[in-house]
Amino acid sequence: MQKKFPENVMKYVAILSIAGSFANRIRRPFFEEFVAQGSEFDFSQIGLFFAISSGLGLVFLYGGGILADKYGRRLTWAVSLLLYGGSMLWLAIAASSRMTLVAAVLMGISSALVWSKIAWLFDHEGRKGLQNAYGLFYIISVQLALAGIGAVAFLSDSLDTPALAGLAGVIILVMGLWVITFPENYGQRSSSLIEIAKSGINQFTSSRVLQLVVVQSIFIELAFWTLGLWRLYLVDQFHIGSIEPFTEFWIVSGIAVFSGVFIILLKEVNYRVLFIYPTGFIALFLLIIPFSPEMLVYILLSGIYMSSFVRFTGIVIFINDVISENRATALSFLGILTGIAALAAQFLGSKIIEITEVKWSFLAAGICAVVSLVLLRLALKMHESHE
Repeated sequence: MQKKFPENVMKYVAILSIAGSFANRIRRPFFEEFVAQGSEFDFSQIGLFFAISSGLGLVFLYGGGILADKYGRRLTWAVSLLLYGGSMLWLAIAASSRMTLVAAVLMGISSALVWSKIAWLFDHEGRKGLQNAYGLFYIISVQLALAGIGAVAFLSDSLDTPALAGLAGVIILVMGLWVITFPENYGQRSSSLIEIAKSGINQFTSSRVLQLVVVQSIFIELAFWTLGLWRLYLVDQFHIGSIEPFTEFWIVSGIAVFSGVFIILLKEVNYRVLFIYPTGFIALFLLIIPFSPEMLVYILLSGIYMSSFVRFTGIVIFINDVISENRATALSFLGILTGIAALAAQFLGSKIIEITEVKWSFLAAGICAVVSLVLLRLALKMHESHE
């Protein structure tokens, strides 16, 4: 597959793959030890750490989008990486629970700037650029994740887990410095911060398409929450033991690579192929799973995962296509709403599993995916009628 991609697409994929897949694999042993209480901190302190990091990310998410549109998406993307890299270095030297909370604050602020990079790429390269970026990322990130696993195996004898976290931090810091050299773009730079903030909300309240996308996210998140019970389902229905993590990694990685190749080979951005058909497949496969033999269940689960990779790409492109101005701000506002939808889905999913068997929860998940499909078809039809 020989295909030349724009420089900005290649840079975007490189940063995400190195700072994400590679560096995250290097820091992973530290967090596994951290969560498993391999350190001196108890569960309440660990819970506070993650509550602060996730809470601050949600609280400042909209502000992060506003700042990105006003002062530059590239700049805020770089700041996000520098803050996250700094948090890793801080964790590497943290000697008390209070010190780790500083890293939690840095992580939270960093995550609040998450949408700036997507806005940056879309306004430089458009729909096709974003499509190719996701396709490439699915392929390259697997290779760099494997490289990260190999690096940990090679360095584990000479470096302890805090040192590995510090190394990951250095890598992410370097990526942040590299991003500073990228070309900049903005939203409505001449507008005030308040005007930019209003535009993000107004775009949602005035767009039935975006409203439908948010509503359907509740149903598809509920379906995906149930999908996360597949291990329990296999044990319950077929008395199968747990799958080795590395085996699961290889399976998911293969699906990701195949999905990436499929996305790249699409000659044009086709929303039916990118999220209508995949959502339909997800719904169909979930509805079939409760009535399927063991081998077919594995095939259906693989199909759902591939459809999910492709679907996610299509939804992100579609949302950006609908947004007309101050992209990072609008994306951040939608991120808050879909985050709330995900929490609602988790709550509803826990209630469903309380009143029914795991087997039939997959049937409920399939019905939810059908609802998502109907809403997305309506959203796409409305979008096409306004083009």
